[in-house]
Amino acid sequence: MIIYGHRATHIDTKEIPLKCSSCGSENTLRISVFSRYAHIFWIPIFPFGKTGASECSNCKQVLQLNEMPPEYKASYNAIKEHTATPKWTFAGLVIIAVLIAFAVYSSKQSDKENMARINAPKAGDVYEIKTSETAYTIYKVNSITDDTVYVYMNEYETNKPSGLSDIKAKGDEAFLQVPIGYTKAELLQMLEKGEIRDVERD
Repeated sequence: MIIYGHRATHIDTKEIPLKCSSCGSENTLRISVFSRYAHIFWIPIFPFGKTGASECSNCKQVLQLNEMPPEYKASYNAIKEHTATPKWTFAGLVIIAVLIAFAVYSSKQSDKENMARINAPKAGDVYEIKTSETAYTIYKVNSITDDTVYVYMNEYETNKPSGLSDIKAKGDEAFLQVPIGYTKAELLQMLEKGEIRDVERD
């Protein structure tokens, strides 16, 4: 279950030189400014504005922003203009950006490794193959002759990439013992098109 919602964190509190609208006391009013932010699992994701509240230290009346009289709101706006949004409320966005950057980097590194393995194939390499939008299987390299790589096709397919682990678990008996040859250029083209998803090597 994903726990999400929004919270507010205190930024600043200032005394304002106005009479309390409830008890009429002077120099007893304080206005606080809060930054609102969205969170997932209590991790702040991003801020989405500010709000405020006033409090009289004499009669203890508390007014939310939408309850404040115009003169209170004017003071609130003046205080708000000089309060910065806490940087930590952007933590989620920073984490997401880091994860995206890491995923892109990992993908590029994986592409380089796959390309290197196709250019220098070894018997036993396993190719994860996407045969259509809803079909996946695996090939296993049997032998290499000059520029041709001979593979055994697996007799099983799955409709999602996560199902490939089940196919691999079936062992060598699941491969059709009829080698099919591909040139390295053809394999590289399949990699570029996304037909070869990954190249595994023990």
